[in-house]
Amino acid sequence: MKNYLKTAIGKSIVTGLAMVACSTVQAQVFYGSPGVIQGEIIQQSSPLPPGAIVQQEEILQAPSEEELKQLRIGVSLYDSGSSPAIRSVFTNSPAQKVGLQSGDLIVKINGENSTTVSEFKSKLASMASGDSLKLTYSRDGEEKEATVSLTTLGDIVQASIVPEAGAYDSAISQSEMRISSTKQQIKNTQQDLEDLKKSLADQEKDLTELKAKAEAADREAEAKKAADAAKKAEEEAAAKAKAAKEKEAGSGSK
Repeated sequence: MKNYLKTAIGKSIVTGLAMVACSTVQAQVFYGSPGVIQGEIIQQSSPLPPGAIVQQEEILQAPSEEELKQLRIGVSLYDSGSSPAIRSVFTNSPAQKVGLQSGDLIVKINGENSTTVSEFKSKLASMASGDSLKLTYSRDGEEKEATVSLTTLGDIVQASIVPEAGAYDSAISQSEMRISSTKQQIKNTQQDLEDLKKSLADQEKDLTELKAKAEAADREAEAKKAADAAKKAEEEAAAKAKAAKEKEAGSGSK
């Protein structure tokens, strides 16, 4: 809202955090410091700064929840003596959309004469949100007509608060940083996956080599076992043959 503050300072409208409606600017929210307020404060969420002066109109309390539900067209009115006069028009309000301007006099409502602000508001109270209101207004002595839709004061106030340029820059920057971080995490995870795949391949290679060595060792052990068995059988056969010869030689000498 700094852009609104610049406008407010330029027009000597400086408050605390307040929604200001006056004849010099459209209704908007301003941040500020001590200064001169020209017009009517219609919403104020904090005390005015020390030294603030109100010109033209008295300070009104911030709207209650019930008041925010009341129907409006988006203008600040005052009694001109003959008809309700528009002091200011809310940005993005139904009134602004149909071309109503500060200084316009509302002379008729749905074809009936309008003489005071209270009378104007009482007629709105009998209608429903979304209903259309046919206004006859006077501008520079010329009467014109406009059909405007009714909505709640809360919706009008909310619609009038327009984000300043760059308001989302920080959120965008943070989102971009999160995306970048996530991409890096994905990249790191992919690298970790490649490292795991390589490690798995190395382990499988080691396992294959171990199996081959185990099979070779088994074959060598079987071969040694067979050789030992053959040698033992050969030694036993030799021993038997020797014993038989000795026995035969002993018999012959007798």
